[in-house]
Amino acid sequence: MAVATVAPGQPGFWKFAAEAKATQDSVYFTPGKYVVRIENWKLFNTRNGRPTTALETTILSSDDHEGHPIGSKASWLVMLDQDMAGPNLKMAVRDILGVQEDGITEEIFGKIILSDVDPANKGLLSPLAGVIVDVTATNILTRDNNDFTKVVFKKRAKDEPVVQLAHRTRSKVAAAPADV
Repeated sequence: MAVATVAPGQPGFWKFAAEAKATQDSVYFTPGKYVVRIENWKLFNTRNGRPTTALETTILSSDDHEGHPIGSKASWLVMLDQDMAGPNLKMAVRDILGVQEDGITEEIFGKIILSDVDPANKGLLSPLAGVIVDVTATNILTRDNNDFTKVVFKKRAKDEPVVQLAHRTRSKVAAAPADV
């Protein structure tokens, strides 16, 4: 990461900022129903070194017109150092592809979730880019009584039209207990 190496007011002071890539905060799914287009699915390390995957999407339809309007972005992150990472990733791949879970292999994961760490993947997109899926996100309580937004994907028929979901009013809803 570039830092300023010249004193303020000196020629070249803003070079570090001009040459930097702009940051963009991730927006995550909140409870609701969505139709999304997958833009990419990547594997990377966070700034503090945690291995993570991010399924990046564009909202095509949403029942939360204020928080997730059409055309906005939403990401599903899975921290791979968590005990439920494997089961959650397998569920997502199973449901996005519409396949039986015993057919999901290490090779399948390696082909659809591209590692940002591998220079061979520079500029490449996941083969799932462009796939349209339904998403349902609900708040649940973990075994440790922490709030968690569970995201479930569902494969759509290729010719299924995308219709605008009815708007719902945002409200605080108590999380339902679940085994996460």
